[in-house]
Amino acid sequence: MIENPKEYISKLREKAAPMATRSLAETRRTVRSVCLYVRSIVSRMTVKERLMILFAVGLVIGFGVKTVATGSVTIGYQDFALKTETKAYDLNEIQRRVAEKALGGSSESDEPVTPSGGSCR
Repeated sequence: MIENPKEYISKLREKAAPMATRSLAETRRTVRSVCLYVRSIVSRMTVKERLMILFAVGLVIGFGVKTVATGSVTIGYQDFALKTETKAYDLNEIQRRVAEKALGGSSESDEPVTPSGGSCR
């Protein structure tokens, strides 16, 4: 185990800080050079070529988003394909319990029991 953790951390910072600074500076130079290269290419393009590239990038991003979302997002007609959750309520069971409570006991008959009262039309 380390004898003095604070001293160990300070030594580690002394060694790591210059490396991190150099790495950050190198990354910034690389990003700048890539940006300059992209700007030089884009500046030579016509409006039509830029729109075609924008369309292609949008198509690729849209296809990717659709592919990722297919398993979890559905629209209406694909609702049956969703996985059923264990927390879902069984409305038929709830209706049966309400009907049994309304009659004052449990019903063992084969005929379905309907609760008495008004109905919506």
